[in-house]
Amino acid sequence: MITALRTAIYVVGASVSGSTGGFYYADPPEDVSFPHTVYYLIDDIYSRQDTQIREDSIPIQFSLFDRRVLPNGNKISSVTLEKVAEELITKFDATNLTITGSTSVDLKRNYTRPAVVTDDGNYWQIIINYTLILNR
Repeated sequence: MITALRTAIYVVGASVSGSTGGFYYADPPEDVSFPHTVYYLIDDIYSRQDTQIREDSIPIQFSLFDRRVLPNGNKISSVTLEKVAEELITKFDATNLTITGSTSVDLKRNYTRPAVVTDDGNYWQIIINYTLILNR
């Protein structure tokens, strides 16, 4: 189920055209370009392999990143990243994920944190959390 779930999320997420640096599960490449999106299954998904479970609630986190400081030291606004977030929200709010062996009942957005500066000060980050409800 995990591979099918990750694939279903990827199919929708990779269609977010504003995330020109790519859409990655958990670990983007070191030389990734910006803006890009990283998604995580933020629960112990591997403990959910019991085929007797008929409904499951799976938290998903999307972390969107863009440069805040250019190599020449100039700072840039979060507007580009905010547009990526709007596009991602539009795509995921309107979708019913296709997951082999399961039926996506609901994909509920729980939380969107506006753009904040990362700890190192060089990047913008927006976090969007969803809960996916599945019937098996």
